[in-house]
Amino acid sequence: MKAISLFGNIPVTRTGQEELVDKMKEILLEGETSPIEAVIKAKSLYEILSSFLKDEDVKECVLNECGKYGKGEYPSFAGAKVQVKETGVKWDYMNCGDHIYESLNSHMEELKKQMKQREAYLKSITVKKTEIDEETGEVYTLLPPVRMASTSYSITFN
Repeated sequence: MKAISLFGNIPVTRTGQEELVDKMKEILLEGETSPIEAVIKAKSLYEILSSFLKDEDVKECVLNECGKYGKGEYPSFAGAKVQVKETGVKWDYMNCGDHIYESLNSHMEELKKQMKQREAYLKSITVKKTEIDEETGEVYTLLPPVRMASTSYSITFN
């Protein structure tokens, strides 16, 4: 395929993108296309574009092109500009040799484990239940946790 046919009519402004979404919704809501076909094709296009944007060869090509510009200059197209920046910065504190940090981290991991165990126990409660705190002797009532979910759909490709 030629670049013109692949990239020719894609909107490159927020307004253009919103207009395209509105047109796609209108076609769907007016019954001009099957909702199932529309979301499957849209999901497929999303997967294709996501793979393209995450591809290391594409990334390298764009970074090389950006490298041709001087400091403070950015390549652009139709008002959209591309900037090189650090993303996903993470810090590793485990090699600092800080005993306080290591102790806090250890306590946090233990607390996370205890929370998961307690959550599993609470999930098993299906009716109101009275319990006694063995340390304080306090009597308290446990209620089953509230399950919250939303309904959506998923699309799986062969």
